[in-house]
Amino acid sequence: MRPNPATWEASAPSKEHNITCPVCLGSLNEPSTTICGHLFCRSCIETAILKQKKCPTCRRKLTKRNFHRVYLP
Repeated sequence: MRPNPATWEASAPSKEHNITCPVCLGSLNEPSTTICGHLFCRSCIETAILKQKKCPTCRRKLTKRNFHRVYLP
């Protein structure tokens, strides 16, 4: 079954439900996710990994190779 493009706009997340970064508490800027599944701004997670080498949310050990960019609609 093919998706119906007419319903895409209706099913898209509302801008009212903004996802925030748990580090800076702002809207996600260049959203990135860790291997443990947490979302952060790219610059926030890069800084956290550089300084702490851990996920700011669950404290799992991370390296700069343990996160990647996420492209949200």
